[in-house]
Order: sequence, then C-alpha cells, then structure tokens
Amino acid sequence: MKLKRILLAIPLIASLIAPINASHAAAPSVGTTVAWSSGSYFDAYSAQSGITTSDLSATNDLVWQLYYAHAPLTIAADGVNRLGFNTYAGGSNSWNYRVAISTVDDTLGSFGPDTAFASGSSGYTAGGFNQNAATTVVNIPARRYFIIGIHTGAYYRTFKTSASNRSAQIGSLTYLTALNTIYYAPHANSVFSGVPTALGGSSTAFTTYNGYVAMYSIAFTATGTPTGPALTTPDTPTVGSISANGVTVSNSGVVANAQNYQLNLYASNGTTLLDTKTVTNAQVTSGFALTGLTPNTSYKVGFIAVASGVNYSNSAVSNLRSFTTLNGSTSVTIGFSPSSGSARSNVSITATTTGFTSGRMAFFTNGKRIPRCLAVAVVGSSSTCVWKPSVKGFNFVSATFTPASSSYNGSTSSKSIFIERRSTLR
Repeated sequence: MKLKRILLAIPLIASLIAPINASHAAAPSVGTTVAWSSGSYFDAYSAQSGITTSDLSATNDLVWQLYYAHAPLTIAADGVNRLGFNTYAGGSNSWNYRVAISTVDDTLGSFGPDTAFASGSSGYTAGGFNQNAATTVVNIPARRYFIIGIHTGAYYRTFKTSASNRSAQIGSLTYLTALNTIYYAPHANSVFSGVPTALGGSSTAFTTYNGYVAMYSIAFTATGTPTGPALTTPDTPTVGSISANGVTVSNSGVVANAQNYQLNLYASNGTTLLDTKTVTNAQVTSGFALTGLTPNTSYKVGFIAVASGVNYSNSAVSNLRSFTTLNGSTSVTIGFSPSSGSARSNVSITATTTGFTSGRMAFFTNGKRIPRCLAVAVVGSSSTCVWKPSVKGFNFVSATFTPASSSYNGSTSSKSIFIERRSTLR
C-alpha cells in the first residue's frame, strides 16, 4: 500500500517540477503571448547545466544574441515583467536591453540603428532570475533578423553554453529561432551600443562566440502567425560580363512558386548589405544587369526567391557568389593655345581627363620629355604645360595620364601642331 501511494504521487510531483505552458499544445490566436522563461523554450538558465564562476564572472559588457522572426512579434511595454536574466553575484547595478532589426526581409547584415527598450537599476539576487518590464514597445516584422543585446553592471555575465539552436515553437509552427551565436565585448572593452561589424555594423570591439546562447529570457506577443513553408533556396548565382561598373547575374532555372527574385549585393565580407534589386523570373534566367558598381572592387551577390506570402514564404538567401569588377578606364584629350605656334614662343598645352580626374600628367614632344612638365597635377579635370618649341614644322605632342587610384588604368593621347618660323628678329 505504501509503495502504491508513492507511485501515485510521482505524476503530481513531476507536474509541480515541470514548467507549465498552457499555450504549447496548439498554435495561438493573434495577440496571444508567445512566451518562454526559466525552464521554458529557451531554458533561460535553470534547466541548462554548466553555469560556473567563469560563465558569470564580474564584467561590464554588452552581449548581442542573433534571432530570426518567423512571424510578427511584439515586446509589450505594459508593466508586465517580460525581461529577465540570471546573476552570479548579488548587488545593485544598472542594466539595459537594446535591439536592432534588419531592414530587409530574410536578409542578414542590414540592421537599423540599435535602440534601448528597457533599463533599470535595482538590487538583484545572486543565482536568481531577476525580471523587469520593458519601457518601450518593440515591434519586429515577420521574416526579419534581429539582435537583442543586454548591458549589465559589474556583477553579471549574460551568456552560457548551449548544445543547439533554440526555437520558440507552439504546436507545429515556429515563431522565432535563436541562431546560437553571440557577439560580446570582452572585459576591457565596455560597449553600450553599436552593431558588431560581423553583422554589418560599425562596432569593432566585439568578439564572436559560436556555441553559446545569451542567458536571458524575453516574452514576446505574436501579432500574426508564420507564413507557409519557405520556398526552395535558389542556386548560387552565376556572374558574367564583368566590367568596371557592372556585372550580369543569373540562374539556370527558377524556383517553383516564386513570384520574382530579390538580388542582394554585399560588400566583400558577405554581411554588409549594399543594395537590393527586384528581378523578374525571366531576368533570372536571361541575366540581370547590375550596374553602378565601383571599379576594381570585390562584391558578393545572392538570390532570394520571393513568395506570395500566403501559401509560401520567401526562401533563404542562396550561397553567395564572389566577383571583382575590372579597373576603370580613362581618356585624355589635348588642346593648344594658340592653335598654331611660332618657334621659341610659348604654347600652352592643356590635357583634359575623363573617367577619373585625380592624378598627374606627363607631357612629351616628338617622343622627348618637355622640361618641367613631367608630373603636372590634374586640377579639376585638366593640367597645363607651357612649352617653348624649337623645331619648326609639324610637332607631335603627347600627354600620359597616371591616375592617383590603382583602380583605374592610365591613358595617353597625342596631337600634332604646326610651328612656324619666328616672324620677328630679336
């Protein structure tokens, strides 16, 4: 009988220990809170092992965690405690949450400015999960990457080891995915704002750590549900007809159910998004002319298959293709003043450049250098050499332009001028 009572009591005890999440059974309706907290989806701190003094040693850092929103989400500012983090040591310190959201759907590396949405200064319990309410509403559109950072005082470090990516999934629908990568400023580099350069931002103080997850909890509210399954990821783009200022980008086929494509142009690091272009399905296979590029510059391009947003959602970005534009071309034109000269009388030679207008010009006559005209600076787009001819008859004058930038090729031009006998005696 005693053993029977113990066995009957086990399910009750288990229910008290296990986290309760009534909304986990089915997809929520619009407006239902998609929440994870201690012991829930992200197991913010209590359900994961491995917290050590090294994980939570005294520091003064900003830690960024990268996420992807499968549906529109909101962090409400209604006085309800939805934000929290664990501490290794107790004390009274300020803390601050920040968020930066990508500006282009399904595209990593185009984050807007990071802004604060919660802050506080109060006593915290060592080893406890301390919570507070957001002070500003944060709205995150569907299909956007976003990063959330927390800066805390000298008693906390807000990250720990994690075995895998974590998703906030309710029923069969995934609302949010943590990308299992954090960016944080080490002890001596306190940074209060700024997106890491690895994500296309300007802050260089961050160190990248893979295999860690930020050790805080946030409860979001879903303002919509995820769209249908993502389209198949397009093949790696093919590039051709590379010039100094453009390239043709294409794929051999079109992803099924794609309405059109989005072409992403990145800097050579593959994360800094420089531009996006809408490409029709016909242009995908025939080739899309991407123009306005900088000569002798390395870029990367990738395709996203764009869906209707009803039955399907956009694909992930394809693998990126690297290419480097060619050097830019220049040209030189020569003019004389006067248009014909006299022996041993000054003639002004003006050389005008196009394509690039910074550099130096070297002047020659009949294949010989003109004194004091071997490295004349180009001002505006032209340079001038004063020449006193000594050879009567036709003289052949040339000008060679050397650009100040290695991204442009130099150029040479020549022109003849007739030099008459001097009409007056000394």
